[in-house]
Amino acid sequence: MYDSIIPDLPMDFAIFVVHANETRLSINEDIAENGYAKIYRTLLKAAGSRLIVVITGDSNYKNSAEEQNSVLSPWAYDKVSSQFDEQYMDGRKSFVFSWDKELRPIHEEAMLHFLDPEEKGEIFVPKLVPVEPKGHQVDPKKKQGMLPPSVMNGTI
Repeated sequence: MYDSIIPDLPMDFAIFVVHANETRLSINEDIAENGYAKIYRTLLKAAGSRLIVVITGDSNYKNSAEEQNSVLSPWAYDKVSSQFDEQYMDGRKSFVFSWDKELRPIHEEAMLHFLDPEEKGEIFVPKLVPVEPKGHQVDPKKKQGMLPPSVMNGTI
């Protein structure tokens, strides 16, 4: 299918869904024979690098606040971040999401960013800002699990 059908499909973007309980989340490993690498790379090429990877069944969020405010759990980030350049995880070229049973408002906001032609090439920074119990607002760029570490610590 990835050799014969996908390359000929016209697409503006693609969504590739995998399950968190895979023995290895080999989505974009250097060795193209591993896991889903061939399918991922074929979709990436066919969609002009505009690809959303969704890791479903991710029940590894520490708490509900982290789950509501992160497009990707820290566990999933640790599993897949070595396979992707940051621009393929933070909305500039594509995205990697994770959720347990369903997407959340943070994912909807990220998808709107991704699909908006005016945001093309821009890092996703959520407009939603969580409030700490004492009313102290958290900088969305520094929320753990939301963005790659270089974005969270301001090195990009």
